[in-house]
Amino acid sequence: MKSEGSPYISNYSGLKKNLPVGKIFNKNMQHIGSAFVIYNAYTDYMEISAFEDGVDYYQLKALPDYLYIVFRDKKYRAYNYNNKLGYFVILSENDWEPATLLKKEEIIYLKEYKSTGNSFVSDTPAAFRRLKDIYYIKIEGDLHEVSKNKNATINMFKSKHKEITGFIKSKNLKLKGEVDLLILCNYYNSLTKN
Repeated sequence: MKSEGSPYISNYSGLKKNLPVGKIFNKNMQHIGSAFVIYNAYTDYMEISAFEDGVDYYQLKALPDYLYIVFRDKKYRAYNYNNKLGYFVILSENDWEPATLLKKEEIIYLKEYKSTGNSFVSDTPAAFRRLKDIYYIKIEGDLHEVSKNKNATINMFKSKHKEITGFIKSKNLKLKGEVDLLILCNYYNSLTKN
């Protein structure tokens, strides 16, 4: 039985067709090449190819804080987190400021399930399922997962805790979405420039 869904963020089926052209930059944001690129969120690998159909593709070696891969209006980079290495979307303008907002995109694979004759449960085909994106804030080089608890998020900014708390209250930030988190990171960056 064929798996439903796709391991790729960009909703590609099993055949890779019309892959987007991605640009690859070194750590100094100097363009070093272009290729057809797709992000396999299940394996957490960038797959690159010289051909648009992606038949001959290679997994781009992930090195922490090294290459930038830009395609489909997203900028990806590999970072160390939770004792592993993975690709994140950079949501801040750049990632060399003291605070940078990142997004982790994930897909899991659910195995096929065959019912055992129970009429209440039916067969379920194997499928790839996209999980809810997880936000991280890179503060002074360390990645911190954004908590659903506002106080836990505020506590990530140890050196500017008081200023951050006052700012969040004055702007009535909820810290649950990308916009509020970007505002918070930009404010922290402005504090560190003084």
